[in-house]
Amino acid sequence: MSTIKWSNVVVKTAFRSLAQALIIAMAKVNGDPNYKSYRNGRGYIKPVQHLLSASGVDLRNGGGFK
Repeated sequence: MSTIKWSNVVVKTAFRSLAQALIIAMAKVNGDPNYKSYRNGRGYIKPVQHLLSASGVDLRNGGGFK
């Protein structure tokens, strides 16, 4: 789940949380009609998977950082 506090996005889930925060922020900036559902923890899995596959970033195991 995530909450918006002023200009910060706080993500409270373990599932690819950095990518989820990026999806929420991008939705807010771009005026995406799904912004509120993403922010409430619904419907973000497919956009997160698309973002990760399109960018080639692997966030498993902390993205390679300990």
